[in-house]
Amino acid sequence: MPMFKKVLVLEDRQEHFEFLRQALERICSDVEILSAKNIQEARQKLSKDIELYILDLELPDGAGIELIPSIRGLRSSAKVMVFTVFDEDDTFFKAMRMGIDGYVLKTEPQQGLVDAINDVYKGMAALSPALARKLMNFHAASFEELPKLSDKETAVLKLIAQGHTMKSAAEHLNRSIDTVKFHVKEIYRKTGAQNRSELLRLAREMGIS
Repeated sequence: MPMFKKVLVLEDRQEHFEFLRQALERICSDVEILSAKNIQEARQKLSKDIELYILDLELPDGAGIELIPSIRGLRSSAKVMVFTVFDEDDTFFKAMRMGIDGYVLKTEPQQGLVDAINDVYKGMAALSPALARKLMNFHAASFEELPKLSDKETAVLKLIAQGHTMKSAAEHLNRSIDTVKFHVKEIYRKTGAQNRSELLRLAREMGIS
């Protein structure tokens, strides 16, 4: 199966670099592996030909994810993985918001790293199990914070999400348009949505469509 042909590893500790190199060579038979020990050195090696970047977070001159805007500017399709000891929420979610493709802890066995590289190549998100649970818990907490609508409000929102106007929603529900307007007003109040686009996004998050 095809695999990455050119990879840049940003890692300042030789033993971790060797661990990564061995994992890459297990699945990428013809891979060219570039190495950098700090951000300045990595910047000099950025290239449109590099298909995968594996970045440490704590380096002598900063955090590896600082390179992500430059990487995307050169090649938007390049894959980016974080390989780090840090699993704190702030660090993890900041990296996720920057659009990384994988976040693997250095405590993972080599097979776990191999599996993560495979997943990233296939376009899947690759996370260490502890981080996957963290992400699931975050989304579960976010779901619990979603607004609670009445059955009538939910019915109205569903029709709006399907493209109905307030007039057609009123006809569909056999209610007056004033009643539907009242429900819509309550939906906006409860959800905090500022416009129709925000309201439709919330409807999708709530599973209403």
